[in-house]
Amino acid sequence: MAQNVGLRGREREGRGKNDARRLRASGMVPAVLYGDGDGKSAALAVPEKTVDYTLRHLGDNALYDIDLGSGASTARVVDVQRNPVTGRLVHVDFAPVDMRERIEVTVPVTIAGEAPGAAEGGVLQQVAYEVQVESLPGDIPQEIALDVSTLEMNENLTLGDLTLPEGVTLISDPEEGEGPAGQNLQA
Repeated sequence: MAQNVGLRGREREGRGKNDARRLRASGMVPAVLYGDGDGKSAALAVPEKTVDYTLRHLGDNALYDIDLGSGASTARVVDVQRNPVTGRLVHVDFAPVDMRERIEVTVPVTIAGEAPGAAEGGVLQQVAYEVQVESLPGDIPQEIALDVSTLEMNENLTLGDLTLPEGVTLISDPEEGEGPAGQNLQA
């Protein structure tokens, strides 16, 4: 539900390992913008710092307004390749999105509040860390919080207990996250 990230890219002419190395040395990263069903893809060079910062702080569901000079295209990241040793971006794939068409995405689940059962000696155990939802691209939440402030000893919460923002539909199994009754609190 954040604003789209403006990304000024350019089409790249060269292909291959050496051209990609030169791009990375200049602060750019090779990228591909897939076609909108027409089968045509564009090879791009985009600023590494902007994309890396956005991925780290806004997550994979951020939307980008990619400006190539001839017009802007709204897209989202579908694949990221990083150097396994340094963690530096190596390549990014973008797919265009239609802002009026619902899409399925994975959104992280976070815990909010403090469980009273944990104060009694129970252990709060989070079973599901992400959830599949469907929404319009402009309505994708960065994360969904699960309130555990009513969770007592030997109680469970499921994905069906999540409070979803307006316009967001749960795709994952609503009964997921249910654990065995015992000495643990489940979330």
